[in-house]
Amino acid sequence: MAHVIVDEALYDAAYVKEQTDLPFLVRDDNGRFLRESDVVEDGADDRFYIWNAARNRRQLAKGTWGSEDRTLELDPDEDPALEGSHSVKLLDGSRVRVRPVFERLRERVAEYTPERVAEITGVHGDNVRRVARELAAAKSAMIYSSWGACKHYHSDLFQRGMAYVMALTGNTGGKPGSGLKVSTWWPMPGFVISGDAGELRTEPPEELPIDHIEMTTASKMMFDMTPLMRSTPLIPWLYAHDPKWREVASRDAYADPALPRPVTEYMDEVLGNRWQPVWPRPPKRPRFLYYSGPNPLRRWPNPQTIRDSLWKSIDTIVTCDFRLSTSGMWSDYVLPSAGYYEKPGIKYVQSYLPYVVVGDRAVPPLYESKHEFDVVLLLARTLQERARERGVTTFLDSNGVERNLADVYDQLSAGGVYTPGEEGEVAALDYIMRYAPITKASDLGEEPWSKAVEAGMVKIEEIPQIQMAVGLNSVMSDYDPSRPTNQFGWFHHEKMPWPTLTGRQQFYVDHEWFLEVGEELCVHKEPVAAGGPYPLRLNGGHNRWSQHAIMRANQHLLRLQRGGPEAFVSPVDARARGIDDNDWIRVFNDVGEFVLRAKVAPSVQPGEVICYHAWEGFQFPDGNTQNNVAASPLKPNNMVGEYGHLQYRGAYMSMNHVPKEIAIEIEKVREAL
Repeated sequence: MAHVIVDEALYDAAYVKEQTDLPFLVRDDNGRFLRESDVVEDGADDRFYIWNAARNRRQLAKGTWGSEDRTLELDPDEDPALEGSHSVKLLDGSRVRVRPVFERLRERVAEYTPERVAEITGVHGDNVRRVARELAAAKSAMIYSSWGACKHYHSDLFQRGMAYVMALTGNTGGKPGSGLKVSTWWPMPGFVISGDAGELRTEPPEELPIDHIEMTTASKMMFDMTPLMRSTPLIPWLYAHDPKWREVASRDAYADPALPRPVTEYMDEVLGNRWQPVWPRPPKRPRFLYYSGPNPLRRWPNPQTIRDSLWKSIDTIVTCDFRLSTSGMWSDYVLPSAGYYEKPGIKYVQSYLPYVVVGDRAVPPLYESKHEFDVVLLLARTLQERARERGVTTFLDSNGVERNLADVYDQLSAGGVYTPGEEGEVAALDYIMRYAPITKASDLGEEPWSKAVEAGMVKIEEIPQIQMAVGLNSVMSDYDPSRPTNQFGWFHHEKMPWPTLTGRQQFYVDHEWFLEVGEELCVHKEPVAAGGPYPLRLNGGHNRWSQHAIMRANQHLLRLQRGGPEAFVSPVDARARGIDDNDWIRVFNDVGEFVLRAKVAPSVQPGEVICYHAWEGFQFPDGNTQNNVAASPLKPNNMVGEYGHLQYRGAYMSMNHVPKEIAIEIEKVREAL
């Protein structure tokens, strides 16, 4: 589609000149951006050049990571050129040819004619042209993606492709119903009650002395704060602490064949440079694991290896869950959590609608189960009692700060304001409704939680700008309840620089690792051999009968389907292997195997096997799940740091696990193992 848009000049030239890095000059000799440090003594590495066609000379671009000029607005005598080749004198006296990124983009997309794309995808070239032209002509256009687009080895590449066509056509930011969407959340209300030292607040939180924040400043602030948060991304953590898992995930045969060096060399740099934070830092090992909500031995990649390696090495593992999950079966302690309808709480704050949706306790908790709020408070109270009995008054937290252990419950409960039980729950929820940035303007008055529960939701009347800039929200537009909120409005309407190295939507990434593997611009790459040289690809997605694994083993819902794990198989592949509908099949590769029923379905493409996610291990004949074959190979580019916006912070810029397009083979088995 980008090929058609560029080839037929359907792109929005004014938009891309202002909002993207397509006019930025790139050196022909080394493929790097032309930086101020290349041509000026003591010049900066994060300031870059465009060619101003109006004045026929190079000039520094505004709004870049290191620029003091914090706007994208072009001057009357400024016209960034998208085409052309120029000779520039470098600091050492030599000369080099430079061209705009757009020239390189045009060369890259020229490789992808609709006819070639038809050979790769099976989508007819005429359809590619039609959709590309309609997208370019549309008043407003959106690509609504899915979470599944984040779970392939090369997810970043095809998501970059989506971002390309949105940016080329001016459909990212500022227009209703435009952009590349997955999902976002309004700022999480519950964070407002958390104090800096782990205690819960009772007094109104201090107002941030910020009325208007520029996004690059906000990003830099978040990067500076990240080390203090001790947030650890899963994949680097597993690599650092599980030698058996590391051996599988770092096999060069499973990774991008374009990598010029072994995967382990890249990972040594990642961890050595602390581009990805891992806590505890090796050689210190994890000794205690407490989790509430996740189901690691079902969800993590290659969990049977983890279970027999890292999991076994941890001294104590505690599960807090409302059901006995696959992971709970392999834990030392299971703390029974109350179910969804057995506890009050804020249910969700997804940005599809301008409300905070809440829920109350519909029925009392069964047996010994408790609200997680109560579980944590009761644990803290017992810790405090034991600490006082043993004379252990302080401890060092993960930041090396001395904390008071003998008063841990008193601090957490705010001196008895937030106690286990309904009264304490309501006190905490009242505080949140009264002071959370997205509910305080709703003015619920006295007993705000009771009023929220009665209505079932709280309308969001106002959101401070800082809250629209950081966290999982990152809408980066002003909030107005009278009209739709369109992501990235600040960059388009206020000409605020984007929080990227170039200050623009960045097509070109000239980090050394991206250049090494030919990904400085988006490129198509075939799936890697994750799991070995096998002919079929295992995919999956969210199932119809559950929310993740919450209801996957529910007997009532199982009666609406086949009653157990199943894999959808193409009739072509089934016939070639002598497999009939409902036969038991073994799915395997070099990493592992699992057994389940075959569901022969003509909607499945030949070469593909689909197993929808969330089946519990105890639902399979031998306890192995579909993640047992997930090699989850490592893609170093997803873990780089010290490159403007390409730095880790919680929930951003890290390697995802790769449970899709796994290389497998299947065979019929006579009986379930």
